[in-house]
Amino acid sequence: MAGFRSLPVSFSHCQRTNVLTIQVIPIVKPLSVILAIVLFHFGPNQTFGQTSRTYERSPESGSEQVSKVIRSFQGRGTLADDTTPTPAKKAVGEFKMREGFSIDLMASEPEVRQPLFMSWDSRGRLWVSQYLQYQFPAGLKIVEYDNHLRARFDSVPKPPPHGVKGADKITVYEDIDGDGFFDQSKDVIGGLNVSTSVVTGHGGIWVANPPYLLFYPDKDQNDVPDSNPEVRLSGFGLEDTHSVMNSLE
Repeated sequence: MAGFRSLPVSFSHCQRTNVLTIQVIPIVKPLSVILAIVLFHFGPNQTFGQTSRTYERSPESGSEQVSKVIRSFQGRGTLADDTTPTPAKKAVGEFKMREGFSIDLMASEPEVRQPLFMSWDSRGRLWVSQYLQYQFPAGLKIVEYDNHLRARFDSVPKPPPHGVKGADKITVYEDIDGDGFFDQSKDVIGGLNVSTSVVTGHGGIWVANPPYLLFYPDKDQNDVPDSNPEVRLSGFGLEDTHSVMNSLE
């Protein structure tokens, strides 16, 4: 290759994926500068210039900015490890209680999963919001994160039963024989989407399902809603599923 003064090779922007790109930039004597790019192809796709890494975009992502945040965000605080969870019955025996106190196991997986909120009704039954949809609302795409990881979605979800159904549900647990252990449970409301709490009273079941406060009429208290829910309030934020409306009383 006559006329080449040097042949520097730049790897500064090369990334090893299914496509490897090596830039070779020669400096020549002629009046015009010739840029030679040598591509070594190790995959089905050919990339010219700087290599672009191919990622499978998560279904919640509505933009490349969101995809980048999701794949690069580092967890903080105490995180789960790979050890096997202690069985619930064994875990109860490992608690160290103060004198005069005791602890009993009333419910565990698979009967209850990801409980976010619990409330008692007038019949001594426990109502639980199972936060199974966490952490992304069903049917929505995040188009942007701000500096505080608050999300901006592509649309406002419709209230149940309209729109995309989520995995959250409301379950009631009951101790039939009064021995302090739940004998039965029943899923009362399903298909919720980021549902954070539940209470009963005033003729029905109240559910926090941002951006809505829902009321399910149940006049005879048979745990079967009389109709679709009524939207009593709306406009609650949904930007951070760790910090939304919660704790109804």
